[in-house]
Formats: sequence, C-alpha cells, structure tokens
Amino acid sequence: MSIKSAEAYIARVKTDQRFAARVTECQDFASLQSLLASEGFSFTPRELASLADGLTNAHLDKVAGGLLTNPQIIDAITQSNVKVVGEGPAEAMALSAQALAHAMGLAMENAAQTQGGMQQVNNAARAPKGWPR
Repeated sequence: MSIKSAEAYIARVKTDQRFAARVTECQDFASLQSLLASEGFSFTPRELASLADGLTNAHLDKVAGGLLTNPQIIDAITQSNVKVVGEGPAEAMALSAQALAHAMGLAMENAAQTQGGMQQVNNAARAPKGWPR
C-alpha cells in the first residue's frame, strides 16, 4: 500500500479513458479491488483520498465501495431503523395483551379443573351407602 501507487492510479484514470470506464463498470468493492490488483495498484482508500483533488466523488465512491454514499443503501438502513422504532410501542402493547390473554386462559382452565374436582368430591360425599354395586 502506498501513496505512489495511488498517484499512479490517479494519473491513469485521468489519461486512460478505457481504464476509467473499466473502473466505473465495477459493481462492487471486491470487483474493483481485483481490477486494481490485476493492474498493479496497491493503495488504501485513505491514501487515495489524501490525493483526491482531481478525482470526482464517483471515483472515490467506487474505491470506498459506495457503501457510505449509495442512496439506496442509506434509504434501506433508514427505512429499517424507522420501521423498528415505529413498530416498537405497538409490539410492546401486543405482547402485553398476549401475555394477559394467556394468563387469563390459564386461570379459566384452572377454575374449570377445580370445579370438576369439587364436583367429584360432592358426588362421592352424597353417594348412598354401598354405591356403586
């Protein structure tokens, strides 16, 4: 990794339109890295940024992988965050309502079991002597 390599990259992008087009066609950071490595370039995005007076933001975005400035990625992250924050109170209320319904269901089941048990005790206490035969 060196600044000299970054300087050579800048010079080549400015002078070689075919190479600049190949850089622009890279779809992701990995493909750009492999292109630069195959052309003999070895520098970090920070080294490139220190020399970036003649490069456009599009070139810098490509070297950085476009992760921080791609509007689609920013929108997706923002929408995910807003969705989670917006749904939080509703989900909390739904979970507490579900927990309450479950507790009430268990209470009703216990009451029905207790009532059945008491009915059996009552039947046994009121049965005539010698019953059943």
